[in-house]
Amino acid sequence: PYFLSYFTMFIGQFLVRPSFVMIVLVAITIAIFHRMVLKEEAHLLKIHKKEYEEYRGITGRYIPRRVIGDRN
Repeated sequence: PYFLSYFTMFIGQFLVRPSFVMIVLVAITIAIFHRMVLKEEAHLLKIHKKEYEEYRGITGRYIPRRVIGDRN
């Protein structure tokens, strides 16, 4: 949800002040954040191994699939 809120904010800024420069900046920012997320996931997987793999299986990368602890 953290990065999704940033993506929403940047897209909102583009909608308020649409321009070619703004859409390029939004695209670059989203690409950089996505790359950061992938690196962070690889790092967490390396450190926490199976626990993180299980956690990743029940949560979404940007949009939560379900609440942790909810078994349904």
